[in-house]
Amino acid sequence: MTAWRIIGALHFLERSLSPATPRRPRTSRAPSSAGEQTAPSKTFLRESPADELAAIDPRLSLFQRLAGVLRNRIQARNWPVGSVIDSEQDLAAQYGLSLGTVRRAIEELVSEGLLQRRQGSGTYVRRPQLGGLPTRFFDMPANARSAIPESRILGIESVKPPADAAEALGIVGRELAVRIERLRVWGDDLVIAEHIYLRKDPFAELLKNPADAPGTLLYPYYEARFGVVVNSVDEELTFSTADEETGRLLGIEAGAPVLVITRTASTFDSRAVEWRVSFGRADRFRLRVGGR
Repeated sequence: MTAWRIIGALHFLERSLSPATPRRPRTSRAPSSAGEQTAPSKTFLRESPADELAAIDPRLSLFQRLAGVLRNRIQARNWPVGSVIDSEQDLAAQYGLSLGTVRRAIEELVSEGLLQRRQGSGTYVRRPQLGGLPTRFFDMPANARSAIPESRILGIESVKPPADAAEALGIVGRELAVRIERLRVWGDDLVIAEHIYLRKDPFAELLKNPADAPGTLLYPYYEARFGVVVNSVDEELTFSTADEETGRLLGIEAGAPVLVITRTASTFDSRAVEWRVSFGRADRFRLRVGGR
């Protein structure tokens, strides 16, 4: 199918609808919402503080090296999303550094969006604000009960991923991926057909228990079930035409125009964990752009 690009590589944050309650213990995980399964408990084996610093590029300044250490600890979920990190005084004592160096390292991570300071409370691992569902590009029916459409899982299986998905996820050779096929529906109104690809590690359990897949948002589920926190997404929008299968799923004729949304979702360490392509009805598309 030939497509013309209307927006290239959108970078934005999508608001998570499953906020966690801050907790102080370093190795505890953020609590999940009611009804969610809890990710298997993990034991985090850490090197000594001196070894952690030594593992960071010695050409960097001390505060940058400490920022790298703290970044690694966040990625390893020593401090789960929403939890408070050690105080500046504790970090200074652990790593044998001055308070000024610790503060500069923390400010570095605050500016990156990994940490958030709260007056009188401490510094927390910031929950990613992934602000917007794919359905934000479509007109919501007047009779819709919720701005969040229902998700209907059509199937979950192990497949050879398409080339774009394999490249994004770093899948090589004969390695297979987990594919989720689902529809996004407002009432009886079919809006989007999605093909979602995940690495088998750590998502292989979905193949054993497909009924566990959530009916709404996937990213809170990834965190609660598998301990995978999506920190950023990259999207590209194009227009194309529906093939027979897409037309059947969306209730439109083959050859009708469709909006194609390609998304790569990544973790704190910029590791891609999900690649998806969503096909939406072009007759329902809208794009609003503001400016000052």
